[in-house]
This record gives sequence, structure tokens and C-alpha cells, in this order.
Amino acid sequence: INRLTVDPEFRRRGIAQELILKVEERLKQKGIQVFSTLIFKSNVSSLNLFSKMGYRADSSILYLSKRLDKEA
Repeated sequence: INRLTVDPEFRRRGIAQELILKVEERLKQKGIQVFSTLIFKSNVSSLNLFSKMGYRADSSILYLSKRLDKEA
């Protein structure tokens, strides 16, 4: 799950949680058994939401990127 966002005007209504559940259900129907997401450490609200939904950090995985533009 990447780039999930809810318009600020509609936050705190369970929309993101419902979207996550729907995505997970579709993926399960396709036989997918591992779900993952990328979240910036500074995005505490997303970290809290995904933690609440059972997602856990995996210290055996490293995320690497090469950014040609510091704004990217």
C-alpha cells in the first residue's frame, strides 16, 4: 500500500482504515498473504493507523532509494 491519503477535511472518519481493509480483502482474494506499506518516520498518524491494523516494522528489510532531486 503506497501513497494512501485522505483529504484533511474528511480525516478522522475511518476512511483510510476502510480503504486499507478493502485493499487487503482484494489482495487476499488474489492469494496474496503479505501486505506492506512505506511510511516516513515523521508521519506519526500513518504509523499509528497501520500499527493499529496489525502492521509491524520488519528490521530485516532495508528501503533504499536514489534521489536525483531532493524534493522528490
